[in-house]
Amino acid sequence: MFILLWTGLYVGCAHDVDLRLCQHNAGTVAATRNGIPWRLIHREAVGEYALTLRRERYFKSGAGRRRLAAILSEGAALPAPPRRGEASPP
Repeated sequence: MFILLWTGLYVGCAHDVDLRLCQHNAGTVAATRNGIPWRLIHREAVGEYALTLRRERYFKSGAGRRRLAAILSEGAALPAPPRRGEASPP
């Protein structure tokens, strides 16, 4: 999972984060084309792809975006991903 920063935030997941960042900055991803240049502000290896997608969905939700904004405004690191069977962070 990765989080990109421009004037807004973009949350996504990819097996090769560096390649995906290059694609975003090359303008080949319609969703982020207007935000070039993007910079990576966080990446984490969650492990299982299903858990990665779950964490990505959480950070794309309203509650997840608010939590992410609060964490980033405090300058703190993102919380660790949930372990298998645990709920996403509140």
